[in-house]
Amino acid sequence: MALTAQRLINPLVWSAIAAIILYGILVIANGLPDVLAAAKSFGMAAWLVVIALELFNLTIRFIRWRYYLRQLGHSVPWKLSFAYYIGGFAFTLTPGRVGEAVRSFYLKRHQVTYGQSISVLFVERLTDVFTMIILALSGAYAFENTRLPFFIVTATMLLLLPLIHSTALRHLLERISIKSSSAWLKKAVQHIIELLKNSAQLLRSGSLYAGIALGIAAFGAEGLAFYFILQQLGSDLSMVIAVGIYAVSLLAGAATFMPGGLGSIEAVMSLLLVLTGTQPAIIVAAVLIFRFSTLWFAVILGIVMTSTLEMSGQGIGQSLPGKK
Repeated sequence: MALTAQRLINPLVWSAIAAIILYGILVIANGLPDVLAAAKSFGMAAWLVVIALELFNLTIRFIRWRYYLRQLGHSVPWKLSFAYYIGGFAFTLTPGRVGEAVRSFYLKRHQVTYGQSISVLFVERLTDVFTMIILALSGAYAFENTRLPFFIVTATMLLLLPLIHSTALRHLLERISIKSSSAWLKKAVQHIIELLKNSAQLLRSGSLYAGIALGIAAFGAEGLAFYFILQQLGSDLSMVIAVGIYAVSLLAGAATFMPGGLGSIEAVMSLLLVLTGTQPAIIVAAVLIFRFSTLWFAVILGIVMTSTLEMSGQGIGQSLPGKK
């Protein structure tokens, strides 16, 4: 079934409604006057600092995405590739953020196959998890209840790498494809084989370390933004613990496959901050400011960029199979 812009927009609408309800409950449950008082102490200058850190995060991630495309032999013009990448964030609020695969339709017109662009997205997610594991070290060991889940996630990710590089696994999949009488299964297995081949190319030691290094720079800036928000609201939490809480929360959000980690990230972040003794009003204000300046800011940027592409005649509709 063809993917349409409407099918991608629907999750955004429902996620926005869910967010309004969730954030409303959080504010009311923790005392509206206290939360508002805490939020008001966060001035315009502080907002600009946090937005600047988020823009840095998005820029570094774009550079990494473009680097991966070049590793696969593709060089898309800077302005267009930037528009495609940022536009993808309009569809972040889909389960597992799979809506960001909309970039594949844009890239197809530049001779980037769907298999290659999906592989780039897959490797992005994988290196994001490795990055979060590194950033989460302090938070995982500061809170006893997070140690076992953290260990399980780390072990799982470390086991994935040899599987992706395994030629034996690819040969097994090729035999399954050859012996299968199902056309659907043959096609699905071939897609998996292409994903593994492209991903293995992007996860060679040099590319893997470069991707993780860029990820640490990008998400480290976002973690620093979370710490800065807490400091501005009156928290005395250390930067190491704040960044650890941020990373553990994002890992938890990724594990739930909820659209944009909605609900799960807020819940884990709030719980860990409660365990540090942070005041409830500060916790709610910090979590909401952080989510508005990161998740929702990126979504708004994506919507603006996607709309710009649509108006210029380079939108999703013009990139779908069968469109000219």
